[in-house]
Amino acid sequence: MEKTSFLKKLFTLPPNPDVVARDTVIQAMSEKLDRATISIQAAADILTGNTDDDDATDTHYTGNPYPTYTKKVTALTKMYDGKKAWGNDVAKCVVDVRAAFLIGSGVQVIKTVGFEKTADRELKFIREFMKFNNLDEDAPQEWSKNSEIEGKALVVLKPDKKEKMISTIYKPWYQFGYTVDTNETNYYDYVRTHYIGSSAKVSFDLLPPNFVYKRFAGTTVAVNEPVSKAAMVLRDIQDLDKSMWDWRKINHLYASPTPVFSFEDEDTAKRFNDSIEFKNWRIGKGIIIANAKFDLVCYSGEGYTTVKDEVEYHVRKISGSTGVPVHFFGYPDLLSNRDTAEALVEGIVLSTNKERKTWIGFYQELFRKAIIMYNENFQQDMNPEAINADIPEISSKKMLEIEKVWLPMYEAGAISLPTLLDQLATVEVDVELEKVKKEKKENEAIYQSRNSGNGELGNPRNGGSGNARPNQGNRPTS
Repeated sequence: MEKTSFLKKLFTLPPNPDVVARDTVIQAMSEKLDRATISIQAAADILTGNTDDDDATDTHYTGNPYPTYTKKVTALTKMYDGKKAWGNDVAKCVVDVRAAFLIGSGVQVIKTVGFEKTADRELKFIREFMKFNNLDEDAPQEWSKNSEIEGKALVVLKPDKKEKMISTIYKPWYQFGYTVDTNETNYYDYVRTHYIGSSAKVSFDLLPPNFVYKRFAGTTVAVNEPVSKAAMVLRDIQDLDKSMWDWRKINHLYASPTPVFSFEDEDTAKRFNDSIEFKNWRIGKGIIIANAKFDLVCYSGEGYTTVKDEVEYHVRKISGSTGVPVHFFGYPDLLSNRDTAEALVEGIVLSTNKERKTWIGFYQELFRKAIIMYNENFQQDMNPEAINADIPEISSKKMLEIEKVWLPMYEAGAISLPTLLDQLATVEVDVELEKVKKEKKENEAIYQSRNSGNGELGNPRNGGSGNARPNQGNRPTS
């Protein structure tokens, strides 16, 4: 039924009404009904959050206090630097732990699998390049921490004519609000990066040969605003810190017992209150009270448990979103057993797996562009395709696999030494093999000098027969 016909039946006037008067009343009532409907709908939207644009209309609830990329990065940067009112220690823990698992034991340069020619020159140059730019020390860790805050990383390459080397400069977005342009049909093809600063010294406008850019979060189209996992739980990080403070305040208010003196009449209570015995009395001292009762009253309610539940909720939420195990926040009691703790460590390895692969691609591109730039500026002909980057994964599970699988296979002669060494995260295979060869030659020389004419001592794997008897040196023979 139409609204107008409904109102006509609802507000039926006496016989022979004035048509104009009736229509005027109906029109007025229709307008009131419209306003009432809008008010009711608005009230329902406020209560249920059913709005077309939550950010524009929802003023009663703030689900996300950091709705923009700039606010997220600014807040997380200040938390990490200890400059926010809440969440500083938790934010630093999340960022540092994730960065540590991302980079692990560090970045390694390796020869490209399947590259038939020798790569000695390229490997030597990249190792020198890494040492020159502190990439063999703490630079990868620092870059990784910054990427955990900003969700992206930008490094600029420049030739250093004086040192005859290629230098790298990391550009934090928080300091340099740079923009990256992409190919119109490929959001992962970065064709330009630029920043206009307050002075010409910090401004830049670069093409791909001069920079390396990677993003570690966000959607395909979020080229310049990829939100990191830590930034997605900023509110929980803050609320966890606030909950801990609330819990401490509750303990401060209710953990100490309150002395209670009960008297039968008011006059006796006043006399005791004014007495010298009461004024000099402290908890722990004996006291004698005539015609009175004494008790130490403590809070016995359960209201504090809601704060405890909130603390545990935020710990679990942050852990689930970032992959950082709950016992890293100091809550081992949330784990059921040792196996669960180990599984959670494996969980953060899996949680950082995507970012680790992105970092491998980042360093591979960095190494190859460094070789190309070095060739152009210092008249060299090294092959950038000869080398790759690697960030070995190391965990308790991996070490157990090496012990139970790879080592027995090597001892049985089923695999070579380079294959075994390749499983170790902290070992550069070609460097280690050179050390093994050198040590083997030194040992052979020592054995030959000590055992001239008696055959060589040692393990058959080292080239000896294994049958020589040890030299007795200066010991007398019988």
